[in-house]
Amino acid sequence: MFHHVVLFQFKRGHDATIHRRMRAFCRNIKKSHPGTISCAYAENGAERFSGKHPGNKGASKGYTHTFVAVFDNARSHDRYQQCELHQALVPHLVPQLKDFLICDYQTR
Repeated sequence: MFHHVVLFQFKRGHDATIHRRMRAFCRNIKKSHPGTISCAYAENGAERFSGKHPGNKGASKGYTHTFVAVFDNARSHDRYQQCELHQALVPHLVPQLKDFLICDYQTR
């Protein structure tokens, strides 16, 4: 399986409808993109569920939301990156972001 994890920092005053759009995106990708095992978008709970971390500004470092998608394999992930739904989302999402962090990894 191929795991695609994205952490988001949104700009101050961002359009909050982007969160609804992201949840709808997850539903649509799972239904329409072959090879998608799961897809989720949620608020980052690191500040609530993690222990205190001395010496830093919190466990989440300002990354308030996360997107996690799991695919059958890396090829399915690559097709996802180029699919119409993903390409249509990017112009709505990117202007709202202050920063993002991606972690991709493969398991058996």
